[in-house]
Amino acid sequence: MNCGEFEKEWQELDDPSLLSPGMEDHRRDCSPCAEWVRDVNLIRWQARQMVETEAPPDRVWLHLRRRLEQEGLVREPGGRGLLARVLAFGWLPRLPMGLAYASVFVLALVGAEYLRDFLIPVASPPTPTTAMVQKAPERAAPPAQASKPPEPPIPTVIAKASPEKRDVYLDRWRQLNSSIEEMQGFIVMHPDDLLASEQLSTMQEQRTRFLVTLARWEEF
Repeated sequence: MNCGEFEKEWQELDDPSLLSPGMEDHRRDCSPCAEWVRDVNLIRWQARQMVETEAPPDRVWLHLRRRLEQEGLVREPGGRGLLARVLAFGWLPRLPMGLAYASVFVLALVGAEYLRDFLIPVASPPTPTTAMVQKAPERAAPPAQASKPPEPPIPTVIAKASPEKRDVYLDRWRQLNSSIEEMQGFIVMHPDDLLASEQLSTMQEQRTRFLVTLARWEEF
């Protein structure tokens, strides 16, 4: 059995934890496939833990869906799209091996969008009275332009990736950094919010795990 046959047979499994004898033999002899199995199982476990502990509001999933559609990661040939199967058993292992890294981005994106929705409530529309008060000042001083912090340097694992992957990696890297910057700004405005500080640490850990996972995949 070669790696292509292993991947095809893996996608057809009803229970990804039950490998056939031939797949077990190949997994023992092929370190890239064994590493891939461990990574995907870890991602599946993390996704299940997140679903069991927190159920993001519907607007988080809708926003995530729009982001995924923009990136071309959601396609609906029939009546049921990829996002509708996110929570289904065996979804992550059924991704082709060449697109397996996309699952890491999806999990990081779900976490970031949920945290922003949870910690930064949506502003309610102004009432007519509020609108009248806001129109009172005729000459307001222009707001000071806040200097944007410099973008973190591009990690080596992204800079050395192949051209077709580099843009995808770099886009996800910038999205993670943007979410972290927003959380840092929220903490500046709410320094007593201990939950926000904990969530910032979690997001920074997600960014680190993202780079570690990329480094593993780029080795093969």
